[in-house]
Amino acid sequence: MSETQQHLANSKVEATRLNEKMMVSGVLGGLMASGVHVQLTRHNMDINYMHER
Repeated sequence: MSETQQHLANSKVEATRLNEKMMVSGVLGGLMASGVHVQLTRHNMDINYMHER
C-alpha cells in the first residue's frame, strides 16, 4: 500500500469516528433535552396539584 492510500484510509477512519461522536452527542443531547422537558412537565403538574388542593 502506498503512502497516499494509507493516508486516505486513515482519513476515512477519522471521518467515521467523527461521525460516530457527532451521532452519540446528538443522541445524548436529545435525551438530556427530553429529560429536562419531563422534569419541567412534572414540576408544572405538581404546581397545578398544589393549587387544586
